[in-house]
Amino acid sequence: MGRELRIGKLVSLMESHGLQDIVLVSPENIEYYTGVETVADATLLLHATRGGDVSIYVPLLEYYRYRDSLPGEVE
Repeated sequence: MGRELRIGKLVSLMESHGLQDIVLVSPENIEYYTGVETVADATLLLHATRGGDVSIYVPLLEYYRYRDSLPGEVE
């Protein structure tokens, strides 16, 4: 299943539960929905909106490792 389909699945779950936003902290869930391999010792947050906008927050020291793994523009 592609990344877009998994994010679409997350958005559908949010809609069915009446959620506007969701924050995921489980590395397994972040890996599943984004396809980005997580590092066990790094704390990540994934924020998704019902509109399908997704932001991943990583520790500053892990920025370059994840920048190369993520699609699109990384701030």
